[in-house]
Amino acid sequence: MGSRQTFEVIRFFFNVLICGVLTIAVAYLVIVPVAQGLQMPDDIKLTQEEITRKQRVSPNQFIKSVYDKSAPVDDERKAWIDLKLFGFIKVKRIKVDVLPFDQVLAGGVPMGFSAKTNGVIVLQDGDGYKRGDIITKMDGVPITSIEDLEKHLDGKDLGLWLKDDTNGVGMLTYINPLNNNFAALGHKLIDHETGTSVICRAGDVYLCNVIGIDKCRGRKIGELKSTLKKASGGVQGSVLSSNARGVFGCLNEDSKFMEFCINNLYPVGSRYSVRPGKAKILAALDGENIEEYDIEIIKTRYQKREQDKGLILRITDKRLLEKTGGIIHGMSHNFNIAPTKSLDLQGYFNILNMFLQVKL
Repeated sequence: MGSRQTFEVIRFFFNVLICGVLTIAVAYLVIVPVAQGLQMPDDIKLTQEEITRKQRVSPNQFIKSVYDKSAPVDDERKAWIDLKLFGFIKVKRIKVDVLPFDQVLAGGVPMGFSAKTNGVIVLQDGDGYKRGDIITKMDGVPITSIEDLEKHLDGKDLGLWLKDDTNGVGMLTYINPLNNNFAALGHKLIDHETGTSVICRAGDVYLCNVIGIDKCRGRKIGELKSTLKKASGGVQGSVLSSNARGVFGCLNEDSKFMEFCINNLYPVGSRYSVRPGKAKILAALDGENIEEYDIEIIKTRYQKREQDKGLILRITDKRLLEKTGGIIHGMSHNFNIAPTKSLDLQGYFNILNMFLQVKL
């Protein structure tokens, strides 16, 4: 092979190398950032403080969050952010809902619920129904309660055991100090008699008596065992609604839960403020006394819509590991992390669902 041919071969491979490098550079600097920018939600939620300090919301460092100065927060508590590649090529415009409150009383205390369900729960198989089915409509007629069902049947007997109420226990997540509204649990309420997920329409809130802790062992998830203090504790507030993200309601002014959490007032942050690192978690494993425990946030995930598993965390506190062996039933989804700033770590959830409070 002559020197000229050798030169041509070298030049060919050099051109291929240059094209490959340029392709990778374009993908890394343009294609990937733009794709991630376009995948951002059309609507997000931020606190007023985050808007003031121009919180970055894109997971990609090349997509800048440019706040529209000509469209400040309006009467409907909305603002606008333009996602721009390198700060000047517009990729997407996002509407920002301003969170209605900036501080919460962090929870971590077991809370009991006795509530009416949205629909009638079937307790036995029969007449085409299975145990755990929920009757919400019959012959096109909405059914909310047993009373609705009896009225619709007009004396006819289905021959089934039915109920329209349920009891449950879950961790109190936060209290809004402005109106005593609370959020708890972090997922649908489960009817323990049937194992069915239920939606509640009204009910009462009670204190809990923690009777024991089953520790996590191997692949077996432990459990915080509690009962409702209906007789001794009295009604502490009202359940107003529930959904896939938790139970919501309002506490009485003299509620013991207000007393438990009165010293746990923290500023609120959105999921966009969450970063990996050391944090604190709040929990009252005896049912009353809230304590801090060490954890580490390993990874956070940007998600386009509301989903579970918005982060990965590790418990590092030996005291908590000794007591529970890890995250146990009654703790997951609504553990509270403290103290400097409270953050919606479960992210991509509605702000009125639940918070995890984090110290960064």
